[in-house]
Amino acid sequence: MQPTSLRLPVSSLEPRWKRCGQREAPRKGGVNIGHGKLVWSAYRGWRTSHHCGRNNRNLTKNLTLGAWNICTLQDVADINRPERRTALVCKELARFNIDVAALSETRLPEEGNIREAGTGYAIFWKGKAHEEPRIHGVGFAIRSQLVQQHNLAPTAINERLMTSQRQKRYPHHPIHARGGRLLDGPQTPDLPTADDNATPGQTAEDLQRTATTYNTIYERFGMQVNTDKTKALIQHPPGQILPNINTTINEHTLEEVEQFSYLGSILTSTPTCKKDVENRIRAAHSAYGRLSCRVFNNHALTMATKIMVFQAIVLSTLLYACETWTLYRSDIQSLERFQQYKLRQILKIPWESHTTNVAVLNQASVTSVEATIIHHRLRWAGHVQRMEPFRLPIIMLYGELANGTRPRGAPKLRYKDQLKRTLALTKIDPSSWEQTARDRATWRRAVHHGTTAFEEIRKENEEAKRRRRE
Repeated sequence: MQPTSLRLPVSSLEPRWKRCGQREAPRKGGVNIGHGKLVWSAYRGWRTSHHCGRNNRNLTKNLTLGAWNICTLQDVADINRPERRTALVCKELARFNIDVAALSETRLPEEGNIREAGTGYAIFWKGKAHEEPRIHGVGFAIRSQLVQQHNLAPTAINERLMTSQRQKRYPHHPIHARGGRLLDGPQTPDLPTADDNATPGQTAEDLQRTATTYNTIYERFGMQVNTDKTKALIQHPPGQILPNINTTINEHTLEEVEQFSYLGSILTSTPTCKKDVENRIRAAHSAYGRLSCRVFNNHALTMATKIMVFQAIVLSTLLYACETWTLYRSDIQSLERFQQYKLRQILKIPWESHTTNVAVLNQASVTSVEATIIHHRLRWAGHVQRMEPFRLPIIMLYGELANGTRPRGAPKLRYKDQLKRTLALTKIDPSSWEQTARDRATWRRAVHHGTTAFEEIRKENEEAKRRRRE
């Protein structure tokens, strides 16, 4: 949680030099938004002019804002804790001297508020109904003094968005608090562009309703959806081709695409990781190319340094988010070909030498891509297993189809099917791995020993296949 300190002029939204008829310009360091000015706390808001006869520093108030992904505010019955989670959160905010904090993933039901008297904070939240799965929820934690003096009570829109405003001296200039940011003025045409957002929908009507809701909310903050960059994607059920959904925003039909990039991953109409793997290989090629002259082709650096840079930058780029991939053998082979090609370039191994892949890995002291992916996958599975049961990752791991059946023959590989194969390859008992993963240290040892044993067996099998070919 990174708090941001802002200095807000509370007397008026007009600059002092303008209201008093002076020609002095404000100091640098501010950010103009609407008709007001948000100034970082390291700078003075406005120059003090002797013609005004008043000191502007006395007319400013420092507000410290923050945003916190709280994960949950629900209390678990079987945990012996003398204080509620809300009280612990308020104490942590008080320790950082936060005035207003935007909270996400509160997971509390319905809409409500609570005041923690001992901490001086009031928490407001909005979530789903009691009978629905509460995997979302937003809220605000505001100092009780601000709530009482300035009537800073948030307004809930849905389980993903809340707004809070404080009326100034001029009622037509509210302050909106959204996600830990203050927006000054009724309209903010020069607001920086918002982050990318991907929202799923089960049906075409659900997606249209969600798009209309987002557009309405953005218009409340003076923003506009870029319909040229907003795309729609359909993931067809197995063996079916769905018609076009024709989602519209402001009477503009969104373009339907076969794939698009979101948070470093490629989402496609076919639920496979093939396009994502190809994208990571291209990104790793680019990372290697940028470092070729200064690192990998630099004769002043030792071979050990080059290998360390290759693992830290190139392989990390190649295997970004690999713990969530569902891979086929062809995908693993593509990743291993890239690793072998780059290692042979670094080690200066020509193809005429007929050096085996196992010998290249031993010379570089690097594990194979498959072993690295298995290690990351098991570590991630243990992390998910230790989550509380209402968290979205563990719900997705143990979820099943509510309607319909899987097709006959060879259906698409699921993540849980791949996890079972991984447990068998690393000699971890599939029937008791949940209990083992509960203890983090024990699970890490089991993953390390299992991955090491898998890599040794893999190398022995590769050497045996080579001997049979000879």
